[in-house]
Amino acid sequence: MSQYFKTRPNQNVRLRKWAPGRVAQLKLFLGHLEGAINNSLAAQVQQSATRFFSEFVPKVPIQDIDAEVEYREIRIKFEIPRGLKNFLFYEADFGITEILSVFERISSPIASFVLTNLIDGTTYFMRIRVVQKNGNVGLWSDTFSATTPFSQGFGLYDGTEVQHMVTRTSPFVPVFARSYNAIGGKAYYSIDFEVRTQNKRDATNNLLWTNVEFQWFLDDNQVGQNFLVSTYRTISFPSGIGNDISARTTDIGSFPSDKLILPGTLELKRTGTFVQKFTTLNTTNPHTIELKARILPESFHPSPNDWLFEASETVVTYDKNAFITLNNFNIFEVLVSK
Repeated sequence: MSQYFKTRPNQNVRLRKWAPGRVAQLKLFLGHLEGAINNSLAAQVQQSATRFFSEFVPKVPIQDIDAEVEYREIRIKFEIPRGLKNFLFYEADFGITEILSVFERISSPIASFVLTNLIDGTTYFMRIRVVQKNGNVGLWSDTFSATTPFSQGFGLYDGTEVQHMVTRTSPFVPVFARSYNAIGGKAYYSIDFEVRTQNKRDATNNLLWTNVEFQWFLDDNQVGQNFLVSTYRTISFPSGIGNDISARTTDIGSFPSDKLILPGTLELKRTGTFVQKFTTLNTTNPHTIELKARILPESFHPSPNDWLFEASETVVTYDKNAFITLNNFNIFEVLVSK
């Protein structure tokens, strides 16, 4: 007669106490049962001379991962897993198939990733794991996904050059204006500038200084930040008494022999690009985009930079008129589907 004995589970048996060979066999067996390649334990083990799978490396929980989509970017943030030790970096796979049979691998030393230059209207699948300094890797996180929106773009370029002279008595005055029909998206626009101080003879001065403030306006409403441009010049007359610039800097000293004498003409003109980013435009067309400017009063900048001008030989006149040249206006608008 055969006998049947029911054994009681041994509470002392733990996976970590098994022989390494049995652990590997069990994980491979469980991997075949799961079926999906990206979720199987077999796929999570990348054995090499310097990299080995370890069950003691913490896994990034799926509930701690947040993926945010902005146009053609996916920004991934997650919590640092508990029990993280001997940390080297995080590793992430992403691709356009759920089983990640074709993927791209990236790494990051911080708990975040940014995927850029993605395709419109495409779902991307991602997973993350921890890599330790000793070469050990942990389990992949559960696979998660994010979808980029469909979008359309529109823009224009206007290379027309315009010139204006802004006087010190003027309020904000338009120095550039352009009509534009929007598609209802976010717009980026810019324009190149050159600012110079007007050369105007004055018996009481020999250095002319100008501070110009610029501001973008959309349909008569101020948008974005202000731009400040400072420029100066000497008067264009031969060297001589009343025309030479006598100055010193804070690094030179205060003795008369240390003065820096600048005869003739000296001009500092400013060039660059004014930019306004990501202004949302509705479809109530047409829109008017303007750039306005004004001269700031003398009280705004009582002394230019770190130059110390000799009062007996150099007289600085502030808030002088400015010549402004503008060209190469660009606007690019992107409409992203909800």
